[in-house]
Amino acid sequence: MDNDITIDFIENNLNIFHKLYDVIRVVDPITKRVLLYNGNTLVEKASSCFNEIGKESICDNCISIRALKDKKTYMKIESLDNKSYLITVLPIEVNNKTLIVELIKETTDSLFYGHSLDGKGCKVNNIINDLKLMTIRDSLTDIGNRRFIDETLPIDMKVCFKKDEPISIIMVDVDYFKRVNDRFGHTTGDFVLKELAGCLKQCIRNKKDWIGRYGGEEFLVCIPGADEKAALVIAERMHERIAEKKFIHNNEDIKITASFGICSTSNKDITVEEFLNLADKKLYEAKNSGRNKIVF
Repeated sequence: MDNDITIDFIENNLNIFHKLYDVIRVVDPITKRVLLYNGNTLVEKASSCFNEIGKESICDNCISIRALKDKKTYMKIESLDNKSYLITVLPIEVNNKTLIVELIKETTDSLFYGHSLDGKGCKVNNIINDLKLMTIRDSLTDIGNRRFIDETLPIDMKVCFKKDEPISIIMVDVDYFKRVNDRFGHTTGDFVLKELAGCLKQCIRNKKDWIGRYGGEEFLVCIPGADEKAALVIAERMHERIAEKKFIHNNEDIKITASFGICSTSNKDITVEEFLNLADKKLYEAKNSGRNKIVF
């Protein structure tokens, strides 16, 4: 089929394509604008291509650009909000200009891997979710890892600022953790970190709050929508819970304390790095002034 009649073919056979795909569109891959083809005239719509599946920015792996450069058809699976989308793109020539036809299909429950369809495990969406979970979860403490923090914190900041709400973070660091490893061994140290993460998880308010392992024995607690007063209440709750907790491993009773640094902001101009640095400074104030305390 000649490329110059591809759009006409699609328009004349939409019923066939709509059974295969949820969205059919023509895209200018350079401007990332969606186009309409009416009466041999290309008309630009007022939406960006990536808005169609709920994204706020261009995909890191834009296969439309790749299809434009290579003059080839490409396919990829895009995962967003626990849903999977199969995206097929093919280049076409219209009015001496190369455009891209994008065909999008939600495949959350309809795309399978392998020949067996008798179990949930063979759904590609489940495989994607499992792989994603492996990349963002800390295997020891079963909370978010540094990658999870780096991906999630900027989004939560953006959402809060858009709603004109504050956001707070708490840096938590285990006091004298090296002494635990030196005296009891790294296996016991791992046990302490895992138990501590459990203590922190018990103190957050709801599903919007989250905890990540920032590195080593340091944790980050994110509380979207909370001002400094609300964050202080949660930090005090965590401080008390750790003080009451009995860390017993291999018949050893291990005393643990932690230091806390809190930072709250509503400043839309603050960067993620600046936000983290401010909380980190408060944490080091707590540690340098005697440890086992909260600074905000």
